[in-house]
Amino acid sequence: MSDLVALRRMQIVNAAENVISEKGLQYLSLAEIEKKAGMSRGQLTYYFPTKEEILLAVFDRCVENIHRRIAVPLETISKSGVKGWALVKQVISAAINELITEDPFYLLEYTFLAQVGSRPDFGKRLCHLYAEWRDRMGNDMQPDFPAEKMPDLMVVIQAFLHGLAIQRLVDPMNINVKSAGQLFSAMIDQFLANSGNASENIRAQ
Repeated sequence: MSDLVALRRMQIVNAAENVISEKGLQYLSLAEIEKKAGMSRGQLTYYFPTKEEILLAVFDRCVENIHRRIAVPLETISKSGVKGWALVKQVISAAINELITEDPFYLLEYTFLAQVGSRPDFGKRLCHLYAEWRDRMGNDMQPDFPAEKMPDLMVVIQAFLHGLAIQRLVDPMNINVKSAGQLFSAMIDQFLANSGNASENIRAQ
């Protein structure tokens, strides 16, 4: 793909994102995207023949952004030699620190999540992404927690991060994400310390 084609496609996806963020998914149309992108219908359909292809491109970018929020800090922190629950705890902290819900990305994320019931292709892609997170973080947690209980813990961690983001989005004045993150981590610390299979390094924290 040439630089010009990549640039034009990015402009179109940006325009579509803005339409969805400002007006809602129901108002996404080629006409609205044209106005936002400053392009003619011919230019638009040259790069994306249908509105559906634009929508999928927006969704793919949203999925990539969701992945980045966990994958980037996970990769960076793991390179420092941190392992187990200590690694996952730092990843959670990093994800919370990036929880700037004024960013239109969060509105897009929940817009697409709301479509999962009627769009199996969206659900399948997100299901794969969440499973990948659980497997990766589960592998990092192996030294500190029994494998058979790992899926439940990973689901709880994902649910906490998503729930916190939603509450921060709708009630930003009354939600202290950092304090909530510290409390959540302390609860998992205690849970692991009380587990009969928890490792000695967790008990010592």
